[in-house]
Amino acid sequence: MKVACTNPGCHKHTHSLTIKLGVPGTGKMEDEKWFCSHRCYTIYLADQLITDKRSGLGRTPRRVKLGMLLVKNNLISKEQLSAALAERSRSFKKLGEILVESGQITERELKAVLSLQTGAAPVNLDPKLKVKLKDEIPFKLINEFHFVVFDIDEESKIIMVALYDMDYISCLKEYFSNVFPGYMLKFYVEDRKKILSIIFNNYPKEHVSADIADRSYPLREGEEVETTVYRIMDFLNGFCIREATIDNLENALRIRGETGELKIDVYLTRKRTGSAPYKNGS
Repeated sequence: MKVACTNPGCHKHTHSLTIKLGVPGTGKMEDEKWFCSHRCYTIYLADQLITDKRSGLGRTPRRVKLGMLLVKNNLISKEQLSAALAERSRSFKKLGEILVESGQITERELKAVLSLQTGAAPVNLDPKLKVKLKDEIPFKLINEFHFVVFDIDEESKIIMVALYDMDYISCLKEYFSNVFPGYMLKFYVEDRKKILSIIFNNYPKEHVSADIADRSYPLREGEEVETTVYRIMDFLNGFCIREATIDNLENALRIRGETGELKIDVYLTRKRTGSAPYKNGS
């Protein structure tokens, strides 16, 4: 018998199977769908969650708004909150990012308030951290939701996940409950720069997608970005591009993005002399 894997990206279009009591003899059945392998099942689930997120579905409802918590804890005034909300309406940035960048609150204070809001404990991770479950979780899911699994307690069956965007915790809970049944998921808050740095260092050959409005986008450990790169980000921001693909090549950096009318592709290479690590090579 020939049967097709439910994952549309499966490299095998159809599979030859032995039927036992009406059930395929290999692979796995999930929700009345057949997958040739557990890997195809995880990729299929990841694609579904990414589609839901981009469609505006799956947001985790907040019991108390972040701005109200900041004011209640005397970290900002009502006037500062109003100004930050006005800035948020003009940009793609989140309220917490705006307040941290303007120096009105610290990253540590933001993490503490996000912890109160979501119930996720703050954590301080090493940017050189080696992530867990690297082979079990599709990179496309990590790249979309920007999270890292930093520890696993096999005895108590607890998976510890750190992220900076708390809007889609319910989506991640759904994914982990299906892929890792019997495990409990614990969430922790870490700042944006640290999370992106960990992802970037663990997946150096992948295309890491990040909000280009955030100037703290990290390169590989120990490298710095010169003024030219910031100018390119400003240029892309001027065309209302929310995200850009930043490829970390062996001796170069490539920044790509597009609008409805323009396609931007900037390739930066190392300088042969001088202290700055990159120059515009195109």
